Amino acid sequence: MQRPTPLIALLLAASLMAPTSHAVTLLEGLFGKTEYTPPKSGDKLYEANEFDFVRLTATDTIGNQHPVQVSVDQLKSALAGIELKNGDNKSLPLFTDDELTVLSAPISYGFSRATTGQDITFMSTERHGALGLLAPKLGTSGRMFIKDNRLHVIIGDAHVEYQAQYRMTGFKRTFSQGDRQAASKVTLQLNRTAQTAGGQQIRNDWVALSLQTPTTIASPITTPVAPLSSVPVNSGKPVATTPIGVNMTPSSTPVALPREQRSVEDRLRALQALRDKNLVTDDEYRQKRVEILKDL
Repeated sequence: MQRPTPLIALLLAASLMAPTSHAVTLLEGLFGKTEYTPPKSGDKLYEANEFDFVRLTATDTIGNQHPVQVSVDQLKSALAGIELKNGDNKSLPLFTDDELTVLSAPISYGFSRATTGQDITFMSTERHGALGLLAPKLGTSGRMFIKDNRLHVIIGDAHVEYQAQYRMTGFKRTFSQGDRQAASKVTLQLNRTAQTAGGQQIRNDWVALSLQTPTTIASPITTPVAPLSSVPVNSGKPVATTPIGVNMTPSSTPVALPREQRSVEDRLRALQALRDKNLVTDDEYRQKRVEILKDL
């Protein structure tokens, strides 16, 4: 039987001597974390050990752009642009790659279920720094929501050491999920990539990250899609089909009405849009406007 290397033997021994939850986190560092499985119901989107979680939480400000579809890749790319300034005024990524992988899936799923009056709150623990698996886990907590096509992130606590006190006394430190009304002591900044993409610093603990225009979910009318095997072959001619997984909504499938069925107001708006895009000259705009107004 092959003996384990000294480092792995040390970590396995430490995991056996630690409380069960800490043994799990040590072994997770060696063998990775399990794939995310969405819950069937409830506001708890993700939980691991006593600390890590992602939840749907009521907010005191109604008006979020929820429910909304934001992909896991969009979230990972956006959140990677947030940096934390430490006590030495040095900047380092707020989230590690592992944290981005673990958090992005439940957050993406949560945004698809959230209401306009809900935020997503989270707590994440991870090792930061050059020591890797030997470094203590640090806790980061906050809230997120989508508004004005931007991902808003408010951080209550960032990179806080909590394990030593918990192991010695069993006392579970309370972490802040951030507050829209009062700023925390956390100081964030956006890296160059996030700034170039149009990200904004709202407050020292609050940033708004640009996203590709998210798809708002509003009473979707799902168009049935035939299996690929049943799609007819039309003598080599292309067959128009609805893409798999696309939810068609009234707002996403505008129908052009004949001119006689459109109101004067609609026609004027269409004309104004053409002018704003410089597709008609000023003279053409004035002439056409007069013609439309004659139908009043």
